[in-house]
Formats: sequence, C-alpha cells, structure tokens
Amino acid sequence: AAKLKLPVDPGWETHAQWLLQNLPFNSQDESSLNYLVNCLPASCKVLVPQATALFQSVLQPGSRAHTTLANPNFWVIYGNYLTFTGRPLNEVVATLEKAAALAPTVPIYRINLAKGYIVTGNLPSAEKQIQALKRLNFLGHLDISIKQLNESLATARAHANDETPEAVDNSGSKVPR
Repeated sequence: AAKLKLPVDPGWETHAQWLLQNLPFNSQDESSLNYLVNCLPASCKVLVPQATALFQSVLQPGSRAHTTLANPNFWVIYGNYLTFTGRPLNEVVATLEKAAALAPTVPIYRINLAKGYIVTGNLPSAEKQIQALKRLNFLGHLDISIKQLNESLATARAHANDETPEAVDNSGSKVPR
C-alpha cells in the first residue's frame, strides 16, 4: 500500500506484531518482513515508524516471539533494517553474529559476518570466520567466497597499515615502523 501511495491500515501493524509474537515464524512471514525492510530505503520510507515498532515488539524483553528470534533469517532481515535506518555498524554486525550462532554450519551467515567484521575493522574475527568457512568448504563449493573474503581482508589489512601513524620516540622524533 505504501509503495503504491495508498492508505496504510494501522491494523496491519498490530496484526503483524501479533503474528510474529504468537505464531511460528514461517517462510511467508520471512518474505513479507524482508519485502517491507527492502522497500524502506526507496518507496516505503513512510513505514519506518511502523517497521521500528514491529521490530521493537518482537525484541522486547518478555516477548513470546521465540520462533521468530530463533530464526537466523530474522536476524539478517533485522540487520538490513538497521542498515537502512542508519544505525551503527556494530549493531548490524551483532545481528549477523546472532544469525551465524543460530546456524553455524550455514555458510552464508558466516560469509556475511566476515564481511561485517572486515567493514568494521575487526580483522582477527573476520579471519576466524574465513577459517570456519574453510572447514565447511566441502568439494570446493565455497572457494570463490573464501577467495573474495581473503582479498577483502588483505585489502583491509593493507589499508589499516597505511593509516597506522608513525611511531614517535622519546625525543618526539618520528621513526619508521
């Protein structure tokens, strides 16, 4: 409705909150929530307050949204919501950590987490995720992803070294590292 510039029924938000809190999180819920979040930065900016309320209702202490919170895809969608609404990257990475913890053998969650660590400069943690991906790399199906992550990690390390300030000795003179 928002995308088509039609009136948005406030009852939809209440109903969506009830569904996410009381019923098992299913593929239709996942698809609908994902569509809503992906629409926010472009056509559905008007729904940011409703999306915020929806996520807050699921994440509130004492929420009965046990199956929703146990679904790693919910955390990916929530991470996208945080990204699209301009929240700090460390909050986004925290959602990726939850997704990876819920499904430690599903490579995409570790790939996303490694990317998040690289972007935020947590390079040792990115390396740990890449090592975990290598253990999951049966028959080479993750070779391309691992290669791309290693390249991104190398670039981030080189960039971090370029920005390392020169050391200063006791006399105040700059010395090369």
